[in-house]
Amino acid sequence: MIFRRKKPVEKSNATEKPDTKTPAKTDGDGVDKESAAIAPLAADELRRTLDPTSLKFATTQDIEPSQGLIGQERALRAISFGAGMQSNDFNIFVLGPDASGKSAAVREVLSKLAQNAAKPDDWAYVNNFDDANQPKAMRLPAGRGRKLEKAMVEVIDELRAALPTAFEGEDYQARSRAIDAEFSGRHEDRLEALGRKAEAHSIALLRTPMGFTLAPMLEGKVVKPEAFAAMPPTMQEEVQVNIEALQQELSEILEEVPRIDKERRKTLRTLNEEVAGDVVKASMSEVLSEFTDHEGA
Repeated sequence: MIFRRKKPVEKSNATEKPDTKTPAKTDGDGVDKESAAIAPLAADELRRTLDPTSLKFATTQDIEPSQGLIGQERALRAISFGAGMQSNDFNIFVLGPDASGKSAAVREVLSKLAQNAAKPDDWAYVNNFDDANQPKAMRLPAGRGRKLEKAMVEVIDELRAALPTAFEGEDYQARSRAIDAEFSGRHEDRLEALGRKAEAHSIALLRTPMGFTLAPMLEGKVVKPEAFAAMPPTMQEEVQVNIEALQQELSEILEEVPRIDKERRKTLRTLNEEVAGDVVKASMSEVLSEFTDHEGA
């Protein structure tokens, strides 16, 4: 059950005859304690009521919905003032409880301003291949930004198919093989020359799973270790001197292999960039012709 306190009755200042049988009980402020006792509420007193005849409409469909922040006229004026500022480097910070209509109020103000303002240009940020941390800004007429975005998506889809086709094509494969043959030929030519020189001194240049090695020969055949040990000491010494000299040249040739391979990779990378660049230029030609006349392109 819900109760309410009875309306306090203040002590009268008029001269009345006191009740000598039941003296009144008052608090320090002169309020009758019995008259301020808690009394139960009736059912029709448990809610706030409104006389429908006092309303100026029949249903809520007859009235316009409330706009903006209800009871926040000062905040609405601040938003309008801030949105109307034309200078740069100013911002509006809107703070309030969730679901209080902040975003709706800001959109409403901006929509009204936009109705009488010129359409702003589009700004598109594209990659800067010279400095990825500083993208290039392109200023485009209103609506052109979306067209640029759509065109670039189509270009990327085209490149996903065109680039693999270009690198798998016969032209690229032939040029790549030619580069490999050119640089591996430099290495092989020097090894063949060293082999002929070694053969002239009765020494064989042998390829083994562990690399290259030099061994003495006799009558065109490699001499076994026990046969070499049976040779005269002077002949052994001469062969050993020749092997040491040839070993020095072989070491110099092998030391050149990493440098030659580095040059090969560099040349192949240049070919890759050339082929990829041709494909990208072909795919981008229409986009470049349509958008290069805009600021920042």
